[in-house]
Amino acid sequence: MFLSFHLSLVASRQMFFKINKHPTLFSYGMCQSFSRLNSAEKYDQLTGCWEPIASLKEPRSGVGVVAIGQRMYALGGFDGKNYLK
Repeated sequence: MFLSFHLSLVASRQMFFKINKHPTLFSYGMCQSFSRLNSAEKYDQLTGCWEPIASLKEPRSGVGVVAIGQRMYALGGFDGKNYLK
């Protein structure tokens, strides 16, 4: 299962986020080779597909994500030179 949905990602990623009681898996940012990504994707377990979603304002890896209501917020991370606050 992991390999099949991992291969269909638009960008290769290492970290994924799950929101309680929601059928969607999310992935934000990450590091590809030596560059950081600002893209984000969601995987819907009901359809079996990854889809691009709103990008991060800054490319980063090691980002934290929190859901409040119907919104998700990206916190911190590393842009390749600085740790973001």
